[in-house]
Amino acid sequence: MAPLSTTRVALRPLGTQDYAFVEALELHPERLVSYRHRGTTPSPEAFAQRLWQGVLAQFVVDDVSARRPLGIVAAFGADFANGHVQLAIVSAGERDPIAGMFLEGVELFVTYLFDTFNIHKVFAYVIEPNIHRFDALVGDVLTLEGVLRRHEFFASDWVDVHILAIHREAWSARSGMFSAHGRRDLAAAVTTGDRDAFVEALRQAWAIPMPTAEDAMYLRLREDLGIDSLGFLVLIDMIEGMEPAELSSQALDALVTVGDAFHFFAALGDRRTPAASG
Repeated sequence: MAPLSTTRVALRPLGTQDYAFVEALELHPERLVSYRHRGTTPSPEAFAQRLWQGVLAQFVVDDVSARRPLGIVAAFGADFANGHVQLAIVSAGERDPIAGMFLEGVELFVTYLFDTFNIHKVFAYVIEPNIHRFDALVGDVLTLEGVLRRHEFFASDWVDVHILAIHREAWSARSGMFSAHGRRDLAAAVTTGDRDAFVEALRQAWAIPMPTAEDAMYLRLREDLGIDSLGFLVLIDMIEGMEPAELSSQALDALVTVGDAFHFFAALGDRRTPAASG
């Protein structure tokens, strides 16, 4: 059975007690037009009905320690005859929806869908103004399956809609979610520039075998360790003070080996370490 929690986040089935949170989240001025309502303001009764229309599974992503909701993940429009379902996510944070702790909840949810239902593809429609948020994952975790040109009216103009998909085979081949171990060690290793500690923290974080630090520097992150761009985004969030927005798709492509990752994260850490006073 697919796990519904990590040490940081947990998936909780959405209930009526969450309706006020979801309504405030989806009808917030920043999401009112860009999310599913596309500018309409449904009545409370219509909102509740729309909330469950065609839904296969829907969860609140909770911050375990703070006991607060981070956002919503949902699957709807399931087509079991052809083996696919549509994904919707909305984050309560100011950061991008594929970043931070909420990302762990999304990863849990996708794993849950593949492990629980007989589907081979999870897909989503993303309008052009939002596609930049997923750039780092396209071609790795996400497959761009098509573009509907000038398909929706948004912000006084017609915009494209991108079809992004996650395939079961590619998802199953991933190295897996981070374990709970090594989070603080990763941050400490980056701050101090300790190569040995960095490799050991990676070994614990990914729960994969690693050789000595010297040999590990030459291991390829994707080919040898099976770590994808989603893994990089989670890694950055695990290292205190680092923003996933700094890791563009170009930067991801440049991280080939463990040594590349160590020097990249150490450089980010240096820029975020305040100069000593006095």
